[in-house]
Amino acid sequence: MSKKFVFLGKVILAVMLVLAFVGCPDPGGNIGNVNKEAGATVAAPSGTTSVTHNSITIVAVAAPGNGQAVEYAISTTNSAPSLGWQDGLTFNGLSSDTTYYIFARGKENSTLYAGAASSGYVVKTDVIMPLTVIVISAGGEHTLAIKQDGTLWAWGRNGVGGRLGDGTTITRILPIQIGIESNWVHISPGGQHSLAIKTDGSLWAWGSNGSGQLGNGTNIDRLIPIQSSSDNNWAIISAGGAHSLAIKTDGSLWAWGWNNSGQLGDGSYTANNNPIQIGIDNNWSTISAGGTHSLAIKTDGSLWAWGARSAGQLGDGINTLFDRNTPFRIGTENDWAFISTGFNHSLAIKTDGSLWAWGENFRGQLGDGTNIDRYTPIRIGSDNTWTYVSAGADHSLAIKTDGSLWAWGYNFYGQLGDGTDISRYTPTRIGSDNTWTYVSAGYNHSLAMKNNGSLWACGHNPYGQLGNGSYTSSQQYVQILP
Repeated sequence: MSKKFVFLGKVILAVMLVLAFVGCPDPGGNIGNVNKEAGATVAAPSGTTSVTHNSITIVAVAAPGNGQAVEYAISTTNSAPSLGWQDGLTFNGLSSDTTYYIFARGKENSTLYAGAASSGYVVKTDVIMPLTVIVISAGGEHTLAIKQDGTLWAWGRNGVGGRLGDGTTITRILPIQIGIESNWVHISPGGQHSLAIKTDGSLWAWGSNGSGQLGNGTNIDRLIPIQSSSDNNWAIISAGGAHSLAIKTDGSLWAWGWNNSGQLGDGSYTANNNPIQIGIDNNWSTISAGGTHSLAIKTDGSLWAWGARSAGQLGDGINTLFDRNTPFRIGTENDWAFISTGFNHSLAIKTDGSLWAWGENFRGQLGDGTNIDRYTPIRIGSDNTWTYVSAGADHSLAIKTDGSLWAWGYNFYGQLGDGTDISRYTPTRIGSDNTWTYVSAGYNHSLAMKNNGSLWACGHNPYGQLGNGSYTSSQQYVQILP
């Protein structure tokens, strides 16, 4: 029998019992019934029961006539459980869209309440519709997403600069739509600024702009998206700590913003508030902007780096404080497929599915089992099944071909999502699901998307960057609410 028919039957039974007990004493108390709408209740003779997101609370249930204390339990089957009885009235951590039966009994003699309570009351938890997205990206302490309908959403820290783009500086703990347009296709949040591209190839930016990282020719912060240039041939973007990279449809490479370590790659250390072309090549295919360094791959599969290299994050094998202010080829291989820059470390995947890392490693963010910085790319493990990787401030996330989720590095805030605050020095599998399709690591929080379009987050949350309606950090992935 379907859950829907069971539920309707129980509602009818509850109404009949209410009518039966009108005008006469309740022989032992009855627990209220709740419909599937979150928070909606149906009165019962002695109390009601309420449902919130993944939580059931039994309210004002009368004690048995003999004065016994009452204890409660829930079950997914219509039979009183032998374990799990408690004095408290609230049951948390329940599964969405699941039918539960509530039971009450006298605490002294374990006798079930009379009437319908002897067989439990059915409650169906609220159905949480997934925040269905096609693109997600975690910034320093804020997050951007594009839904399937092309609308743009943001949440987390806003503050000075207005990095969310909603026209305010108010922090948001739930996703909020930015504007009314439905033609967004690419997003990239940086430290305190955000970049995006629309379907017409136009480039937009908002947030902090003290170093010209918005690329609109000024150093004025913007609270809403503003077009950065009049060109309509932008294809790929990446926002770093305070600098920005982009590739146009013709394969040319462009950069703007902060340049103290040469992270723009234009041969200088001078900031620029307009996009400037880097070199004359037209065969750039992939870019990634880190804290103060930059990585790129060309169409021939070669790997290039520039900017700060004090911790080995460029991968050029040199341990020096002298930075590179022009793109420099890393090694001679032509099989690099994907790159991701963290604050001071770098990750990459080759065409054979192997995982590589280099740079700062004092918190295990490289995943090689040590805390030793690496100045050239080092292979992580022997697997050839890596499909996607993302570098945060001091932690790393990845997905394998089987849809499994992996994490390693700093974990003080639970940003690895393994239920602990213990840092990991090698890739550690997170949970047992094989439905993960995408990950994005922020400063100290993490995002992951499943193949049904639902979005999940864990880690540090003082500014609502998890997007689940709270300011509470989480050591496990929690679903982001619509």
